[in-house]
Amino acid sequence: MTAPSQPHPIWLARHLPSAHASTTRITGGEFSTWSLTYDAVGLGPGAQANSELIELAQRCTVLCSPLPRAVETAMLAGCTDPVTAPMLARTTRPDLHVPYLRLRPKTWRALTRVAWQCGWAPAIASHTETLVRAHQAAAPLAALAAYSELLVIGHNYFNTLIGDSLQRRGWTGPSKPTTRHGRANAYHPPPQYAAPWLEPSA
Repeated sequence: MTAPSQPHPIWLARHLPSAHASTTRITGGEFSTWSLTYDAVGLGPGAQANSELIELAQRCTVLCSPLPRAVETAMLAGCTDPVTAPMLARTTRPDLHVPYLRLRPKTWRALTRVAWQCGWAPAIASHTETLVRAHQAAAPLAALAAYSELLVIGHNYFNTLIGDSLQRRGWTGPSKPTTRHGRANAYHPPPQYAAPWLEPSA
């Protein structure tokens, strides 16, 4: 297959809401279990793709994270056989066992991300390693976009890292993709007509 002279847009979308949502205050240890359950379950009852996501799934090549909530989002959008890519999985957060502290899962997610960004990453990929993964994910996406428009269904923070890597390659789009479930933002290729769009400039 011969690639066209100009690549197509890449749409970064966040999955629809998970079935595992809670505002109950829990400990750091309980949050570790909560996170495992969050990754294991799919979408909440009544989840429905919006018209934009459905239209994108019809015209784009669809890739998604292998986690159930991303795969089910792709299927609800009308893609019965999405390409799952482990490189698109969400970022992993470290455990924070703080005695007697009980917080909502949303708060624990923010705290563990800050700790992780500051270097606390026991037994998981570090923030630096995850930045490398996002950079490595952006490269094949940019290459695939030479053949068709892409809809990438993934996760909030990792989508941000992919978007940043695309921008460093000269692509244009929002500095941070939408955090709204089931919504997408477009990243447009640089105005070039040869292979340099595939690699970041020096």
